[in-house]
Amino acid sequence: MLVVRMVEPRLTAGMAEQITLTVLALHHGLPLFLDQRRQRVCAAT
Repeated sequence: MLVVRMVEPRLTAGMAEQITLTVLALHHGLPLFLDQRRQRVCAAT
């Protein structure tokens, strides 16, 4: 079995950005917002 480790700075940076975006989106309730938007629900904050 051959195991290869790929080290690419741009890939690492892109993965870090994607993880950061995902965490922030979940923290700020983006999935709920998008679901409400699809259903055309207007919720007071």
